[in-house]
Amino acid sequence: MSAGLRLLLLASLALLAGCSGPSYTIAELGHGEFEAIVGKETRYYRIDDQQIKAIDAYTDEVDKEADHRFQVTFWPTGDENYVLIGIEVHPRGKLEITDLAAVVYAVDPQAAANFEVKGTLPPEAKPIASSPDPITGEGGMAIKILLPRKDIPEGKTWLAVPTLTKFKDGWIHLRFYKTAVPARISEMQEKLEGKQPPKPDAAEGAKDPHQEEPKDD
Repeated sequence: MSAGLRLLLLASLALLAGCSGPSYTIAELGHGEFEAIVGKETRYYRIDDQQIKAIDAYTDEVDKEADHRFQVTFWPTGDENYVLIGIEVHPRGKLEITDLAAVVYAVDPQAAANFEVKGTLPPEAKPIASSPDPITGEGGMAIKILLPRKDIPEGKTWLAVPTLTKFKDGWIHLRFYKTAVPARISEMQEKLEGKQPPKPDAAEGAKDPHQEEPKDD
């Protein structure tokens, strides 16, 4: 279900040595959809420019001694009329998580594969849903995105879900989730009854609905 983030040794060494490198706005990191949360002009230093499946970045105000690890659960599901994307995070240490947000894009399988690695989307991609204000409790934070199936363009069988987790000291973690569009209940029932073969895309997407967050290793 949940998977823990591992704090990269590289991250610790870079922070302690004061080796920051170039800085970027959230738009320059490729995800201007989160400007309202982190600020349009806020500049971030990346932990590792070669990091895949996620971006860890921090501001000048980051707490170098803090534990920026957290547990995360990502689950896509749905019924006949809606798709539900749920994401829940819990900090490992004492540092508070202050924001959690996600945006949903409908894409084809190749775009989904590219997105998962580097977080890049086709130029024409437009968000079809975004998260409401997060639910907080017991030190954690959760969001639930309810997406009408009618809003998913025909032929787009995958969902790309960039997700932002922000700590109180300014550290951010961008994770690039992908999932096949969850099957309707009727489709799942037909598969169970052997009336239709499972789609390769759907099978791959269902393989690991609770993906693991990196945080630094």
